[in-house]
Amino acid sequence: MPTSDISHRLRAQLSGAVLHRAAGVETSELLNVVGKNAANAAISVVQQAGETVVACIQLQDAHGNDVSRVSAVTVLLFDTADGTTFNTDDYKITSDKHGSVAEVVPGKMLVCMCNATGAIDIALASNKTATSYLGVVLPGGKLAISDPVSHTAPKSKKKSTQFSSGEPASLAKKKTRSSTGLLANDK
Repeated sequence: MPTSDISHRLRAQLSGAVLHRAAGVETSELLNVVGKNAANAAISVVQQAGETVVACIQLQDAHGNDVSRVSAVTVLLFDTADGTTFNTDDYKITSDKHGSVAEVVPGKMLVCMCNATGAIDIALASNKTATSYLGVVLPGGKLAISDPVSHTAPKSKKKSTQFSSGEPASLAKKKTRSSTGLLANDK
């Protein structure tokens, strides 16, 4: 049989035109499994109180439906929106409400497991001004990149000396105790 005939038949079988058994699984079953895998990722970024930002990732199948099974994906952190430069900022990275996160390369590469609804929440904490992008590597090599994940450095607070009365030092200096033990303002 010529090679072109073999490749034509193979293409017809894989496209579902002809049902056959391959390793005990029908082609229609294979296509159904492939259709349930993550083909896209919707990524939203939510600013939390303080120094933490949460990136919510929703894995979706080729039809735009939420993935309905536990899946693993690799998540990369970038400094650029096009995904060409790895992150250089220091983050404390943890999982939030959905899924689980394991850092493979700190601040650069994560392996994440979604929950049974395809959701992953990643909490990124930083105490300095930083902007990064999350890239979800999907099966097949497609890269879904988030909007900017931005942190603003916390403003430094002026500390005033507190006395045991709880008053700031500027007020406490005006109230001095006399030798009788009464406050000078009480006389």
